[in-house]
Amino acid sequence: MPGSAGLHLVDGLPLLRPDEQVFEAMLKGWRNQQLARNLSPGYVDDQERTVRSFTRHADAMPWQWTPQHVDEWSADLRAVHGCVRSTLRNYQSHAAASTDCQLGMSAGTDLDGIGTGLSDTRGLCR
Repeated sequence: MPGSAGLHLVDGLPLLRPDEQVFEAMLKGWRNQQLARNLSPGYVDDQERTVRSFTRHADAMPWQWTPQHVDEWSADLRAVHGCVRSTLRNYQSHAAASTDCQLGMSAGTDLDGIGTGLSDTRGLCR
């Protein structure tokens, strides 16, 4: 459902904190999509927590993510936090899955330039 974030943003209303508001709308739309697929609320919560964690670590919004952000985050999780490969792969998959919602949002929503730097990180996880 491309452009689902548009359901959570009001057309013609200027955004006070566009990055934060678009990010929250993106997560809310993505959450609704996951729940509509009958995924458990706990699993959806885990995915959202992972995306928020990655966003904080990268100090960048999802549409600003780069392969370098993913590499640094992955290395930090493995070397500093001791994540095993399977856990790291799950975290990478959650972050990559969120880009599907993000890319659909940017394709169907005019946000006055927000999202023009979107990076497709789906192929970044090894």
